[in-house]
Amino acid sequence: MIDAAQITFAPKNGKYAATQLNGRIPKFVMGTEDEPLRAPFGISTPFSGEDSDRLTFDLEVGDSELLDSLRAIDERVVQMAVQNSEQWFGRPLEEATVRAMHTPLLQLAKKDTYKPMVRTKFSTKLNNATTVYVYKSPGVVAKGSRSDITKDSSVRAHVYMNSVYFGNRQFGVSLTCEAVLVYQPADAAQGVSVFGDYMMVEE
Repeated sequence: MIDAAQITFAPKNGKYAATQLNGRIPKFVMGTEDEPLRAPFGISTPFSGEDSDRLTFDLEVGDSELLDSLRAIDERVVQMAVQNSEQWFGRPLEEATVRAMHTPLLQLAKKDTYKPMVRTKFSTKLNNATTVYVYKSPGVVAKGSRSDITKDSSVRAHVYMNSVYFGNRQFGVSLTCEAVLVYQPADAAQGVSVFGDYMMVEE
């Protein structure tokens, strides 16, 4: 994970304020081989129907270290919003007001059957689509596709966070998946898994 305290924020430009970490877009991996994340709903179209090339990909977070890291990112964004409230929102704002406007990365589940969720975006944009890999065996993966991600898939996600977004009395940061590694059961009946274990693997 990344050190949230090191994330810097450019001045607001339109509806966005760019984020950087050591001069680059912040990127990190969520989930480990021993403890991947669960995608309880698979990939879905946003409720608004807009940005259909940036699909919703909610992931359950159980690992305490990842939970703490995501909370730290949220807190960093809030504190910077308070510090930059006049430039970001057009007027100085109290911390309580800023917090009420903030949409955190980490969302508490509405049902006890789910763990806290982090919302990411799965990109289908031409020339900038999220890459999917399917785990085959230790050290071996096959190139996959969106169809390899189903409800309850176990995954690891390499994500990036390129800006703070501003909406109608709300703001926050979003995570876009650059690549997703899917752990499929041996009898998976779709995606690359239907071809068995003799798939050409990535170098």
